[in-house]
Amino acid sequence: MKKIMFSSRSLVSSIAICLLFVCSIAAEARNSKSFVYNKSDEMEIVSLYDSISGLITPYLKYEFSTSENGLSKTKLAYRWNETNRTWTPYYQFTATTVDGNQIQEYAQWNNRKKDFSLNKQKAIYYQVAGKDFTDYFSFKWNDKTEKWEVIDGAKFENYIKLLVSDNN
Repeated sequence: MKKIMFSSRSLVSSIAICLLFVCSIAAEARNSKSFVYNKSDEMEIVSLYDSISGLITPYLKYEFSTSENGLSKTKLAYRWNETNRTWTPYYQFTATTVDGNQIQEYAQWNNRKKDFSLNKQKAIYYQVAGKDFTDYFSFKWNDKTEKWEVIDGAKFENYIKLLVSDNN
């Protein structure tokens, strides 16, 4: 009986050691890739570095631009297409300041139309009158009606009611 007990204990120990070894190899392989950043004022390139193979592969590229008056900033993102070995457009993000409020717009690249017209979204951040915090409204583009639709409609309607009642 003691011999059987010893054998089952050694079997369990052996399995545990094997699992630990296999898991550590998997964890090391998972951690073998890291991001490498190449930044400038107008561009940032993010690449993946594989420490096992020593290869650096392009991953994302960002181009930044600012309007002449400094009130509008745009970020264009590109993904690396390994097959064509070119950068393909991914999304566009624009932040514009108007009267102390900020309007942020986002759209993904539509490869069929060759423009940024997919998943269009907008958020307007504003300082709440008499309060020490900022709030926002978010919108999504309706392709059928070709108009912006409020995502948080009840909040928007309450805000409009407050504006109307404050002006009366």
